[in-house]
Amino acid sequence: MALHMANEHTEFWLALLELGDTEHARRRLWNAYCLLKCPGTVSRFLDIEEQQKAISRLGFSHPHEWNQLSDEIDKFVDERESVPIDSPDLLGDFSAFMDFSDIEFDDDVSFAGRLMIGANFSGAEFRRTAAFEGTEFIGPAGFAGTKFFTDEVPMAEAVNREVSFSKATFHGSAAFSGAQFPEQSDFREALFRQGASFGGAVFVARFVRGDLNYAFVSFKLSKFDGTADFRDAVFGADAALDNSTMKEGADFTNAAFSGTVRFHNCRFRSTTSFRNATFRTPPNFFETELHEDVDFGGIDWKLAEKNYHRSTRRDVLTNEMSIHADHAMRAWERLALIMSQREKREDRHQFFRLKMRAERWRDGIGFLSSLNWLFDALSDYGWSAGRAFGWWAGHVLLIGAVLAGVAMHCSLCAVDGGQRFLGFFRDGVLLSFANSHSFLGLASDGGWLEGSKDAIVDSCCETAAFAAVFGYIGLVQAILGPILLFLVLLTLRNRFRLT
Repeated sequence: MALHMANEHTEFWLALLELGDTEHARRRLWNAYCLLKCPGTVSRFLDIEEQQKAISRLGFSHPHEWNQLSDEIDKFVDERESVPIDSPDLLGDFSAFMDFSDIEFDDDVSFAGRLMIGANFSGAEFRRTAAFEGTEFIGPAGFAGTKFFTDEVPMAEAVNREVSFSKATFHGSAAFSGAQFPEQSDFREALFRQGASFGGAVFVARFVRGDLNYAFVSFKLSKFDGTADFRDAVFGADAALDNSTMKEGADFTNAAFSGTVRFHNCRFRSTTSFRNATFRTPPNFFETELHEDVDFGGIDWKLAEKNYHRSTRRDVLTNEMSIHADHAMRAWERLALIMSQREKREDRHQFFRLKMRAERWRDGIGFLSSLNWLFDALSDYGWSAGRAFGWWAGHVLLIGAVLAGVAMHCSLCAVDGGQRFLGFFRDGVLLSFANSHSFLGLASDGGWLEGSKDAIVDSCCETAAFAAVFGYIGLVQAILGPILLFLVLLTLRNRFRLT
């Protein structure tokens, strides 16, 4: 099982792990040893009430059950040369007690339903399944750099690899920094009483054809009483954090979600960060309670938009998830509502824009979809003041140049010669501005820009033909100008409004 011993007591713990004829007996013997032979260490980390709860969860109803196993445990201890010392000063010292660091486990291994005291699996490697269901971790638990799989295992065997910490309780800190997980990683109903770190952890996914395996990462109903650190974590599989609770802050900075991710009914009770995270599909936050100090800054949401489709499906060859556009629209709409409740205008409008684009994908080509596209192209759905101003100013300058060009062509026929081009261009732009804001009457009789209108119109030698051209241009601008001006004002209002 192991290539080397982490310390002088590692062999003892590995032997104790195998003591007993059945898994049920092995669990009872392990826990009886911890409670009978290590009471000082247990009490160092857990008060009486917590001890009672942990013992109850492990299935011991009364202390006399432990005593029934005392003779077998004493016999086992007498056969060992090195026995772990019961030390009340264990706090923070992994190597002093259950140290499995850098051990390689070649077969299926189960630590489920056991008391683990100062457990250190840092750098360990589990080549097959690893079970920690219902385990009570007393003191700090170390899994930094642990590999719960290896690439050397053939795919035919790898499809069944899994690690389970479901209903496990971490009474101390839990360090999973840099850990690598298999296709199925289960932390359902896990309880983290202090800080939990999954920074840089990789939840690997290998999607295979057929029903052999379905990769997932689950933190459903898990509770984080301390901070939940997922910085730089990689979720290669679909991730489910439904109904989880994070009381002291959650950090998903730079985390990468390659599949679908669900935060249904989650409770984020303190500062939450998704800054610079990567989402390949729209995240689901239905009925989620997000803290008012939540940060979605720096996210490139275009990655989550590129896979909209008329149906929800996964390409088994490329491992790309195609999300139904209608579902994406509802996901963005929910986030926009949450941000509105938190009075986060920028985030709210960001998710509103994503929702509008999803709606366009859902509806396909049509009149409303065309208007939707124009709203996006002209002003980024009323958010980009620069884009809206550019279109407004650009159309004034462009049509002004067209008017100047027509007038320049006409002036070549004039008896008294033509004006200089800059003069025509100036008058053309002013006339274009007046046409775009016809409700101001700038180019009407007595208007401020009447002279510019006369300079352009009167320069034409073919008066009848070109007068009609000027009329059509003016009509188009009388319609287009107010629309573009409205978009400029809308973007300014959205950017600078107080509420």
